[in-house]
Amino acid sequence: MEENKQILVTFGSTKRYFPSDIFKWMKLNASPKMALKLMKVCKYFQHENGFPFLVVKDIVHVGPTWSLVALDNKEITAESLETISDKLWIVGDVTIYAGPKAVANLLLKSVVLNIEELFLYDQNITMDEFMALNDGETVEICYLKQSTITSENDEIVSLEDILECLPNARFIDFGNKALSIKSLEAAETKISSKLERLTLSVDSKNFDVNHQKIQYAIWFCGISKVDYDQTIAPFTDKIVQEWSPDYQVPKIYHREESDPNRYSCQALDLLNALQEPLQNVQ
Repeated sequence: MEENKQILVTFGSTKRYFPSDIFKWMKLNASPKMALKLMKVCKYFQHENGFPFLVVKDIVHVGPTWSLVALDNKEITAESLETISDKLWIVGDVTIYAGPKAVANLLLKSVVLNIEELFLYDQNITMDEFMALNDGETVEICYLKQSTITSENDEIVSLEDILECLPNARFIDFGNKALSIKSLEAAETKISSKLERLTLSVDSKNFDVNHQKIQYAIWFCGISKVDYDQTIAPFTDKIVQEWSPDYQVPKIYHREESDPNRYSCQALDLLNALQEPLQNVQ
């Protein structure tokens, strides 16, 4: 039987021998994050051809094209992530515009996602996919425009469940897709202590006024005064009349022209949505 070789490893001033089979197993089975730690500890775990993953600090998906900026500022453009030989280690910003299975393809290609800024446009993803994007719990800015996150039962995930996935977020903006709010109390317990702004936007037909503790600012843009007076004003007047005197009445704004700085559609923009956690924000 072949004798098991020993490998000398130095830990600071301490030197110890370990069976080579153990090190081989560790090198083959270590997760990417653990592999990086092992590389720092011992040269044995370092790869002859350098770091085995492509570290990316910015990635954008538009149409069929992926545009990546590596850590060394090298720019890469690809029609498919499959054409990139190395797996991705993402440490910066991710922006994905409309495209089928774009998020799924990114997750399939990535080994580590330490995303800091996440922008998703016109995406329909599962809660498992959203949790995977936030696996590193490093997201500080999260913006979802016309995007939906659903559970395994195809139900829209509640606000508080999404907040739980963003423990370090400073700015969260959910654009134009209604989120259910099961419990404000539950949401407040899961909201990031670092959060500075939470914005929700929903279609007026789905406007839920059950949670009047929320501080609302209602915007109607790109609607003529005639249409507003005939179709919108009765709706907003009813909201104000039925609002509890114990809470702040929603602020309502109307612009006939489409405001380029706001959503050019009939929508409700819930600014500083959870009043209690955000009331001390300067």
